[in-house]
Amino acid sequence: MYRFLFVFWFWATLFCYGAYAETLEVVTEETPPLQYMVDGELRGRSTEIVRDVLATAGLEANFKVYPWARAYNIAKNNKNTLIYSILRTQNRERHFAWIGAIGHFKLGFVHLSDRTDIKLKTFDDVKKWRLGVIREDFTQQYFIDLGFKEDENFILRGTLKELVNLMFSRKIDLFVGDLTLIHPLAKAYGFDETQLSVQFFPEDFDRDVYLAANINTDKAVVDALTKALEEVRARPEYINGFKRSLPEQDRGRLRVLDRYK
Repeated sequence: MYRFLFVFWFWATLFCYGAYAETLEVVTEETPPLQYMVDGELRGRSTEIVRDVLATAGLEANFKVYPWARAYNIAKNNKNTLIYSILRTQNRERHFAWIGAIGHFKLGFVHLSDRTDIKLKTFDDVKKWRLGVIREDFTQQYFIDLGFKEDENFILRGTLKELVNLMFSRKIDLFVGDLTLIHPLAKAYGFDETQLSVQFFPEDFDRDVYLAANINTDKAVVDALTKALEEVRARPEYINGFKRSLPEQDRGRLRVLDRYK
C-alpha cells in the first residue's frame, strides 16, 4: 500500500514539474490586442496569460494562429489541444474541458458613429440591418436560434478584421463586439476607432472568455493547467483585471494574416 502511494506521489510530482512528454498544441485567432502577430511572434494580453499558465504548469506547447472557425474545429477534434479566447456556451460545453476564465466581454452591436438612423432595443430591430458574423462564433448559432437566416439577416466571414473592413466600406451595418476591444483593434489595423460606436447590450452577451482544452485531453494536463491558472490570476499584475491596451511599440508593426482570408 505504502509502495503504491509512493509511486503515485513520485509520478505526480514529476508531472507537476514538467515531466509530461507530449507537447501541447494551442490554437487561437488573431484579435489585437488580445492575441496578435508581430514579426512572426504571437503576442497580446491573452497570449501572455496562456504562456504564464503553461510555464507555471511546467508544460510545453506550440502556438498556431488561424481564422476562428479553423481554430475552433482543430481544438474540438484534436486531443491535447488548447484554445483561447473562447466563450463558453451550451452547444460547446461537451466538446471542451473549461480550464478557466482569462477575460470578460461586454458585447454589443458595433456600428459607424455617423449611423444615427440605427436604433436598437430588441433583436427584431437588429434584423432590419445588414449584420456581419464570424464563422463558428457563438453568435452564429445564437442568431440562428432566434430565427435569423444566413444571407437574409446576416453574412458570415472568417475574421473580425474582415467585418471591420466591411463596416468601413459600408457593406454591413452591424457586428457584435466589445467596445474596449474594438477600438484598439480598429486602430491597430489602421482605421479611425473614433468612428465606431456600440449600442444594445443584451444581458446574455455579458460573458467571460476562457482557456479551454479538447474534451479528450489528458485529465492530468487539464488539472495542472487549472491549478496553474488559479495561481496566475492571484498574482498582483492580474488582480486589477483584464488589460486590453496594445503596447505602443507594436502599433504600426502589426502583421495581418492575409493568407488565411
